Amino acid sequence: MDHGRIGRMRSKQIVRFCLLSVSLGVVCFIAVAQAPVPRQVLLTSTRSLPTEVKYERGYYILFHRAHTRTPGPADHSVTVLDNNGAQLFFRNPGFDIPEARMVRVRDATITKNGLLVVAGFAWNSLTPGPGAAALLVVYDLSNGQPQRIIRTNPIGCNKVVADDNANFWCLGLDVEKRDSLKRDYELIYKLSLTGEVLARFLLRSEFAVPKTAEPFESSPNGNPQLLLSPSGGVLAWFPNADTLVELDATGNVTARARVLGRLPSREHWRLITVGIVPDGTILGFLPASAGEPLPGDPPAGVYRLNRTTGSWELLSTEWADSYPPNRLIGVDGRSGVVWVREENRLVWLPPSN
Repeated sequence: MDHGRIGRMRSKQIVRFCLLSVSLGVVCFIAVAQAPVPRQVLLTSTRSLPTEVKYERGYYILFHRAHTRTPGPADHSVTVLDNNGAQLFFRNPGFDIPEARMVRVRDATITKNGLLVVAGFAWNSLTPGPGAAALLVVYDLSNGQPQRIIRTNPIGCNKVVADDNANFWCLGLDVEKRDSLKRDYELIYKLSLTGEVLARFLLRSEFAVPKTAEPFESSPNGNPQLLLSPSGGVLAWFPNADTLVELDATGNVTARARVLGRLPSREHWRLITVGIVPDGTILGFLPASAGEPLPGDPPAGVYRLNRTTGSWELLSTEWADSYPPNRLIGVDGRSGVVWVREENRLVWLPPSN
């Protein structure tokens, strides 16, 4: 099965230059130069269009999630492709969780030593609600087999990323406190490979959201993200609060910014995605609005956060002005990697100099 194809295409660039000749006057020439086109990867597959794609540590992680309120073990899957687009891994994690009848795969991350860690929730009935098992399922990418299942209750992870010290950062909540209607709890957790909570950061009360909502919930502003920062900490995108927060390895806030400067609006979808390059530059990818842009909203494009002023500086408009919206799924060196969802291919943006 052909799961990927790499393309490095080139386009023609016309260059005109002129020389002064004593006998002929001004003589002009036209030359055709070959200008490189950014790298592209076509995600071909016999399965349906992925629900979500991530680019992490040189791997593509693809998620397929069936549109059902009660997903069974076969309804959520994870696929991993190598940097050349070849399939390394495919699994329905629900089949590896004993007695699971309903399973929601939230996220996955790849460790420095080649382990795939899938975060999600499982129920032993088809009735979602209290009593869910919050889990990390660990796989060995070299053989595709599950190594162990880590139960993280009461901490439930909606997003997860592995650092270089074999620890996991989790964007989520304390399920027990939420279910008991205690509305203030931390939203970012640092876990060991055994599931032990090493540290907790960012109280929910620091964000302006209704009591019945969570800052990290998906909204018209986009979907939550948790990315490893070059400092050893994380960059977290809270779309339901229009807030981006960076923490260092000890949990200190090193950057905090609004993106749109307003809370989500049902009529004005943006589906914003973010990224961070090795030198710490934070990128924001703002696609075109689904509705008429609001006054003051920034135009579609790739932006860079000015850490001094907290403002966003436009770098490029490439691949941003389209609908359905494209998404920034990761960075490769100084280049952002964009998923052109409608064509199911990846495009490398120009380096963010």
